[in-house]
Amino acid sequence: MGLEREVRAHEAKIRRELKKKHPDLGLIRHWQKEIEAWRRQLERLRSKLPGGR
Repeated sequence: MGLEREVRAHEAKIRRELKKKHPDLGLIRHWQKEIEAWRRQLERLRSKLPGGR
């Protein structure tokens, strides 16, 4: 699913940013909020599928 791909991409961005000498914590927080929203959306979508998958 596209949202799952976006979550993985943002998680990778966060890992790369954290490796920097001066990571942009505001950017990391932004990505984390997007990940949280996408995960909530995924849960809502999955709950509507037969079998909840």
